[in-house]
Amino acid sequence: MSRICDTILLGMILVCTGGCLGQPVTGQIVVDPQHPAWFMYQGGGPFFMCGPGDPEGFLYRGTRNANGSRSGDQMTLIQKLSGTGANCIYLMAIRSHGGDGDATQNPYVDSDLTKGLDDDILNQWETWFTAMDNSGIVIFFFLYDDSASPFGNDLPAGGQLKPAEATFVDAMVSRFKHHRHLIWCVAEEYGEALTPAHAAKVAERIHQQDDRHHPVAIHQNSGTSFDFNGNPNFQQFAVQWNVSTAEELHAGALAARADVGGLVNINMSEFAGADTGATLRRKLWAIALGSAYAMVLDMDIASTPLADLQDCGRLVAFMQAARCNETVPHDELAREATDYVLADPGSVYIAYSDTGGRLAVLMTAGRYRVRWYDPASGNWTDQGVRAVSDGAQTFASPWDDGIEAAVYLERVLPPGPASDPVPPNGATSVGVQPVLSWTAGAESTSQAVYFGTVSPGSSQGSQEAASYTPGTLHPRTTYFWRIDEVNVFGTTIGPVWSFTTRLLPGDADDDGDVDQEDFGRFQQCLSPPGALPIEPQCAFANLNGDELVDQADLAAFVACFSGADVPADPGCH
Repeated sequence: MSRICDTILLGMILVCTGGCLGQPVTGQIVVDPQHPAWFMYQGGGPFFMCGPGDPEGFLYRGTRNANGSRSGDQMTLIQKLSGTGANCIYLMAIRSHGGDGDATQNPYVDSDLTKGLDDDILNQWETWFTAMDNSGIVIFFFLYDDSASPFGNDLPAGGQLKPAEATFVDAMVSRFKHHRHLIWCVAEEYGEALTPAHAAKVAERIHQQDDRHHPVAIHQNSGTSFDFNGNPNFQQFAVQWNVSTAEELHAGALAARADVGGLVNINMSEFAGADTGATLRRKLWAIALGSAYAMVLDMDIASTPLADLQDCGRLVAFMQAARCNETVPHDELAREATDYVLADPGSVYIAYSDTGGRLAVLMTAGRYRVRWYDPASGNWTDQGVRAVSDGAQTFASPWDDGIEAAVYLERVLPPGPASDPVPPNGATSVGVQPVLSWTAGAESTSQAVYFGTVSPGSSQGSQEAASYTPGTLHPRTTYFWRIDEVNVFGTTIGPVWSFTTRLLPGDADDDGDVDQEDFGRFQQCLSPPGALPIEPQCAFANLNGDELVDQADLAAFVACFSGADVPADPGCH
């Protein structure tokens, strides 16, 4: 099957799928206020993360130079990851002082916390972070490695961070908060070195200093129960869940999500025995369909098969295309070969099976666009729009049984009706050269315009703009118009509106010309100096709308004068 790059308009974002991996989406990662269990890109579009959970010592790979910087393979790793679609790197700022690194693995001058932060080291980090950010790779930035406690375990008696630690946190935030693809993480396995109160105070400090509002995570030693429920300074629970099967990983993701009540993002940031190839891919999809992100322990980039990184990238591409941020787990809707379901019932369904075949989902009636995705190749197959009734609906995979498959079911709706007509419906005394406008219906892509003197008007063609200029119209004539809203899923016929044009300027007797008889009546309406506003019968002579009939109106009248039985120019005013 060929790999074709389809640009699909989903909601408000454009996504490139079916083989166009590694295309970074612009915009900073932020918390989705409507669906806090998911992150999104600022300005639109769901964000999903899948990629390496190693190397933890990324910042300290290679030989240490005299100025503290490193001669390592960091740029090589970034370049390998870039273009695969896998979109994160797991790294720590401080790995010394009890962490897994040696005594040099911190960003201080001569690795000595008393000498201040080393600009040479931080400048090198900035180079790597910029390369990651430009490639859409998330800087998953731990402040502390597990067991690292450079500033001590407990908070001082006053409950505030020690000045040296506050300076460290502030410096990290100030130096790197400008990156768009960034998630802060207080510590790996925080309980080995920090008390909950200490960890919470670090998270609070990050939020105080980060006016870009990046998400903040914390990694716990094990288990699916979050230690910080209700703390607004944490937006992600980084889970360590060392189980061996896809089904157990899925169950763990569901358990963690239930524990946080869907109010915090879940990241399976460490799980043992991930394996490789199809086994790894099935585990990644089990995690994703549990409404969690996946970072793979021992996926160190350097020794990771390119195909495994691409499998992560294909999962990212699918989830971001499939409006994942609008869904929650709904495995109870699964039927037949379906293993897992994410859904916003009645709107979006994502169903997955690790054996393909016939997938079935319990659905709400409607018309749905049916699209299949091959997790192993990244290919999409569009089966068009299908009407379904309430109940279990079966969809046959376009591929052979035994091949993993995901089906994306998106309810399609015709556009909403046009509204808010200008001129308002039923308006009178409308000028003979109007511009018609309206509010386009939701989800419309074009407008079919009807206009004329017989309801609902005759077709004036299709256009994208929500305005129409009919040209110069006849005076004292009723016109009808209608706007039908159109998109690929149908046409919504609009209401019929009408308006009536006003008299010809200066045509007092409404006989279609401006002649001597009209001039006689005009003279009778001329306002003497200091006159009060005109009488109603003289409204025809108030050509400039200033509530008086004076020399300015006389000049306008002369411009419209046509003579007996000679039609006046309707545009003379």
